[in-house]
Amino acid sequence: MQADTVAVATRRLKSSTSRGTVNFNSNGSFPDRVRMLCDAGMDSMRFSMNSVREDFYNRYYRPVGYTFSDVAESVKTAREKGLFTMINYLVSPGLTDSAGEVEALLKFIGATGVDMIQMRNLSIDPDFYNKRMGVSGRGIGMYRMLELVKREYPRIQYGYFNRTKENFFPEGFEQGWPVP
Repeated sequence: MQADTVAVATRRLKSSTSRGTVNFNSNGSFPDRVRMLCDAGMDSMRFSMNSVREDFYNRYYRPVGYTFSDVAESVKTAREKGLFTMINYLVSPGLTDSAGEVEALLKFIGATGVDMIQMRNLSIDPDFYNKRMGVSGRGIGMYRMLELVKREYPRIQYGYFNRTKENFFPEGFEQGWPVP
């Protein structure tokens, strides 16, 4: 909600030093503001999501004034602008590792070019969550889900913390992921 202020601060910071990494965490609701922050000099962005499928995303976030397509556009915009782009993926076995979600995640990665998936435990009662989401709670297993994604996109990174710009692509991870 303070994108203008953050953009000014980022420009000031970038004009006074080349040190440090400027990361922005967002729900991605306003692609035009994400674009403005990218242009201001952000190094990386992380977008929070519980699902890459619109219906499940909407059930959890209940967006007002934005849509799931805005979030997807924001992720893609950050990547197209050259930022190291991450998903703060709020995971829950039974939804995250369901066949439909894995298939959608593979398409999402291909469409957006996201660099890293940071998986976070949703920290909610799984029975309550699965009931709210309307899923059985049975999936292929989180480890298998990670393997499938890595097989399709070997360059995808898994992590838990934001990286510094010097370490966006550690040894073994090539830079230059093709922007979709």
